[in-house]
Amino acid sequence: APMLSEISLNKNSFSGSISETFINCSSLTDLELPGNVLSGVIPGYLAELSQLVALNLDSNNFSGSIPDKIWSSPSLMEISVKSNYLVGGLSPLISNLKYLERLYLDENFLDGPLPSELGDLGSLAVLTANNNQFKGVIPKEIGKCLQLATLDLGHNKLYGQIPPEIGKLPDLVCLVLSHNWLSGPIPKEICASAPKVYDIPESSFLQHYGLFDLSWNMLNGSIPEEILNCNMAVELSLQGNRLSGPIPATIAHLSNLTTLDLSNNGLLGSIPTSLSELIHLQGLNLGNNNLTGGIPSELGRITSLVKLNLTHNQLSGELPNALGNLTGLTHLDLSHNTLTGQIHSSMANMISIVGLYLRDNRLSGNISGLLSNTKAWHQVQSLDISNNLFDGIIPPTIGNLSSLSTLDLHGNSLLGSIPVEIGSLSQLIYLDLSHNHLSGVMPSEICNLEELSVLNLSSNELVGEIPKSGICINSSVSSFAYNEGLCNDDCDRVYDTMKNPSSSLLSPGALLGITIASTCGCLSLILVVVMRWKMIIANYDHGEVGMKKAKLKGELLPTDSDEFFFSDKLKEPLSINVAMFERPLLRLTLADLLEATNNFNKANIIGVGGFGTVYKASLPDGKMVAVKKLGHSRMQGHREFLAEMETLGKVKHRNLVSLLGYCSYGEEKLLVYEYMINGSLDLLLRNQTGAS
Repeated sequence: APMLSEISLNKNSFSGSISETFINCSSLTDLELPGNVLSGVIPGYLAELSQLVALNLDSNNFSGSIPDKIWSSPSLMEISVKSNYLVGGLSPLISNLKYLERLYLDENFLDGPLPSELGDLGSLAVLTANNNQFKGVIPKEIGKCLQLATLDLGHNKLYGQIPPEIGKLPDLVCLVLSHNWLSGPIPKEICASAPKVYDIPESSFLQHYGLFDLSWNMLNGSIPEEILNCNMAVELSLQGNRLSGPIPATIAHLSNLTTLDLSNNGLLGSIPTSLSELIHLQGLNLGNNNLTGGIPSELGRITSLVKLNLTHNQLSGELPNALGNLTGLTHLDLSHNTLTGQIHSSMANMISIVGLYLRDNRLSGNISGLLSNTKAWHQVQSLDISNNLFDGIIPPTIGNLSSLSTLDLHGNSLLGSIPVEIGSLSQLIYLDLSHNHLSGVMPSEICNLEELSVLNLSSNELVGEIPKSGICINSSVSSFAYNEGLCNDDCDRVYDTMKNPSSSLLSPGALLGITIASTCGCLSLILVVVMRWKMIIANYDHGEVGMKKAKLKGELLPTDSDEFFFSDKLKEPLSINVAMFERPLLRLTLADLLEATNNFNKANIIGVGGFGTVYKASLPDGKMVAVKKLGHSRMQGHREFLAEMETLGKVKHRNLVSLLGYCSYGEEKLLVYEYMINGSLDLLLRNQTGAS
């Protein structure tokens, strides 16, 4: 044992304490014990191992505080204690670790203020303390850590202003301060010392690179023009604050941006046309602001866009035809604005669209142009154009949307009969055609849709008998109400039943009982709302129980409105072939994988190989996986690919990463692997502590 220099026991089931286990390992340089069930306190003797350079105790059950002796180690360059049950604060003695380069404290219960002595760590390159309970201000002395490249203090209870001294860090490429109580303006000096030119190679190793996340705080004031200095930013997240004023046109100088999220603020003015210069942009979210004016046609030049969200603003004018150029767009949300005019047939060129949301505008005309290319829209899962002024018929080509799960056309002036082709949409879950002028008989095929759980055809001009099958038997009368010519199984008029409730079989006593029950129900609803509000406040305060439950899943996921786009609209059925082996995962859709990887954002890349790029992904249930996106040069037929994946899924070996599933859609081939918390062999070979 005294001659051992490296011990690596990753991801086993070792338990108990290590109070004396390694006390005689005087030559130890690397101690790696992540992914076990070790418990007890972290022993202070580890600091007396004079050769120890790297200490990794991640994902165990260690408790208590970090012993002061650790901060006196003469050799430690890396300390990682993520995902344990550690409590207490950071000691000012931390300044003794003169050689410390990387400190990972995420997902514990550490609290108290961050010591100003952090500024004495001249070699510190990485400091992450996400998901703890640190409070107080961010010490300005952190601006003295001139080697600092990654600073992650998200999900704590920090308050006060962002210290301008952070702008003195010339190598900072990852700054995460989200989900705190920070206030005041974004300092103009935020990236004052950043290099003027920052080109990111396409094939570089980019995990955490360029992530600037100040979201979900109480920051106010305008976005400073000097934001253009943050030219290393790949993802800029400022959502969920109290920012005001216009969107600065200088954001367009951030040429490496793939994600820009300014939603849930109070931004004013028009959308800058200069955003079209962001040629690598994949996600643009400006929703829930007070933006005015039209949608710039220049946005149609950003052909890399995957998600565009402009919902809940005051945008007006017509939809620009240039949006049809966005052939890679999967989600478009323009709902809750005051848009007018007709939808041009060029919109049908958005052949990758999965979710289209145009509700609550003043759009008019027929929808035939929008649905003129439905054979190329077979991947569409949500179509919501409700509460507009559309007229004309529902074109029969809507039956080509074979993956559709949500169809909401209510609140328009649509005419004609309900196309029988809707009955072929086997994955349809939600169908609302209410408050139109639809006529004719109800197609019985709709009633027999097995997945359909919500049906509303009320307030139309339908006639005939309601089919006696499927959901039409189980639906309430209100689903068919106010169709004057429609009748139920004994041909009592549904319209008359709804219009004259006294003609029903309910006695006055029963009506009184219903009134009392309704009153009690309202009071109960108010109580539920109050309790839910308290739960939200409790979650914002980072309750220990909730955080630990999430931690035990592997990694804490964003909550509240953290989901970048359309989180409330992505509850979709399976639309692409995803197979799982041994331990099935969730039913995944293309939208799930896009959301799990944040639109295959460069910030989530954990590896690049000859066959494709690997992304770290967080599934809806909290499970961390690795998603490999195969290059298009790997040409292979769909059937051959599926056969190969079925075979690989059954191959198990202790030295092979488990294949959990796959996804084949068009030319896209995606593999879902088990996520290795310690990275790849390539990472270990190229990033050993102290390596040049």
